[in-house]
Amino acid sequence: MLGVLVISGEYGTGMIRSTLTAVPRRLLVPLSKLAVFGILVLATMTVAAFAAFFVGQSLLGPHGVSLSAPHALRAVLGVGLYLTVVAALALGIGFALRSTAGGIATTFGLLLVLPAIGHVLPSSWQRHTLPYLPSNAGGALYDLHPDPGTLSPWVGSTVMCTWAVAALVIGAVVLQRRDA
Repeated sequence: MLGVLVISGEYGTGMIRSTLTAVPRRLLVPLSKLAVFGILVLATMTVAAFAAFFVGQSLLGPHGVSLSAPHALRAVLGVGLYLTVVAALALGIGFALRSTAGGIATTFGLLLVLPAIGHVLPSSWQRHTLPYLPSNAGGALYDLHPDPGTLSPWVGSTVMCTWAVAALVIGAVVLQRRDA
């Protein structure tokens, strides 16, 4: 949600005109917002993921695992990376739609509703579509016990990043072609 709000708030208040006046090369606007917002989200979510891991493991007591357990470090770091890419995807959608409600609805639909709808497809279609949806592909980064047919962590992260890059490119094209 915050990724959409980063840009749609500017459109809602009219501050985008000031931004585009200050930065006439429009392509720099989404790149700058992505850099600042992405660094903030990556740092915050990685710290939160480590905190959640350590608190969760302490609550599990003797049943908990350490960070040196197989794939535990990848999963914790994967949460921060996944949420950063989700934020970039939402930012791109926000630039493309320029509407808070539309951007949030589209982001949630893409991340939550589309995978649920995909489960009613015939199983032969599910194998070829569900792993490539953004939330399923990105989830491979932090999933310790993946289901058969899911993508490997690095292939999944590549697919998720491709979704985010596509949204950002579409958003940048819309910004270039439309008035504020």
